[in-house]
Amino acid sequence: MRTKRDEHVTEVYERLVAGGAPEQCFVLAAGDRHRGRYPLRAALGDLMREGSGFISCVPGALAAYVGEDGSSVFILRRPRAPRG
Repeated sequence: MRTKRDEHVTEVYERLVAGGAPEQCFVLAAGDRHRGRYPLRAALGDLMREGSGFISCVPGALAAYVGEDGSSVFILRRPRAPRG
């Protein structure tokens, strides 16, 4: 049975992938739980369950911040520069 949290993780994951996120992202989390490269979906699930952290998907262009209680997630996206 899927929970609301599972649905939220899936929604955030799909938005990040639609924005160009690869399967492996760089994670910085509170404490020493997560530091380094991790699978995006697993990192999102862990941080949204255990609390705060930052996931860099596309350096300088796409990231996510998960708040302290894991329920607040902010997708950070830098607009692409216009061509021409």
